[in-house]
Amino acid sequence: MRTATGEAPKRRPGPVMRFFFAVPAWLWTHGFARLLGRSFLLLEHRGRRTGRRYRTVLEVVARDEQSGEVFAASGFGRASNWFRNLQADPHATIETAGRRTTVVAHTLDPQERARVLARYGREHPWRRRFFEHELGADIPLVGFRPTATEKPRPAG
Repeated sequence: MRTATGEAPKRRPGPVMRFFFAVPAWLWTHGFARLLGRSFLLLEHRGRRTGRRYRTVLEVVARDEQSGEVFAASGFGRASNWFRNLQADPHATIETAGRRTTVVAHTLDPQERARVLARYGREHPWRRRFFEHELGADIPLVGFRPTATEKPRPAG
């Protein structure tokens, strides 16, 4: 089925998948973030309209150990509030594996996205199949680059 613009309609994860997406946030909120290791990050970002600070837990798709850049997928697509907030103000803070880092977010272009997903597929073949089947090929990937003035530091 296609929309009036000829595009395939966006699929949103069902209730079971939303539950599994919520588990990491629950663990983080209840003090069990260390159990998630380097597989997830806590994103602190500013609301595009309210200016309020928000916190969102995201799965880490890949990381570049040289630059310190971390990559995550917007599982609900470009309509995700955190994604839209970062489009308005890309400055944020992430916490992963007990380290807080000030970052600038950017959406990966198609070539970067393909490179990151190819690596993800090699490292996690079953997750890649799930990623493509459940979420679709048009899910944007976001890179979180550490700011030039700040090195990653322990969370506090």
